Amino acid sequence: MRINVRLAAALALAAAGLAAGLATGGDASGGFGTARPPATASSDGAAPEALSDRLAEIRRSLAIRPDQEAAWQDYADAMRYLDQATQDFEQRQAEGGAQDDRMERSRHALLLGAAIGDLQKNLSPDQFARARRLTEDLASSVTCVGLRGI
Repeated sequence: MRINVRLAAALALAAAGLAAGLATGGDASGGFGTARPPATASSDGAAPEALSDRLAEIRRSLAIRPDQEAAWQDYADAMRYLDQATQDFEQRQAEGGAQDDRMERSRHALLLGAAIGDLQKNLSPDQFARARRLTEDLASSVTCVGLRGI
């Protein structure tokens, strides 16, 4: 029986997210349901860097080759989707809507794990090591607070 590495990694991340949720007893204080801190201007008064600008900068730094472009685009699309999904979640939370933090955490973990797994398969080991360094804080900028430790 052949095991899909991407699926196994995504499931492991989802399990970690569920375990973290269960370990906190669903307490949202500082957990997944906690909204991201608002973006603030930099010390020179400039607006915070947009996600698309950040992704473009990382892509250039990694020197993505044409044969890697599809994998990079899938990763960038996943980061944009996660950012929008988190904004939607935080909006529902701010409006007092019912939230399922554990389900949202699992969904984010699966999407993030799959995106990273696909990227790893298509980059050279050196590129992926650089990608991990360059994107270390990217996941926390597109997800709610509670997922950041996963």
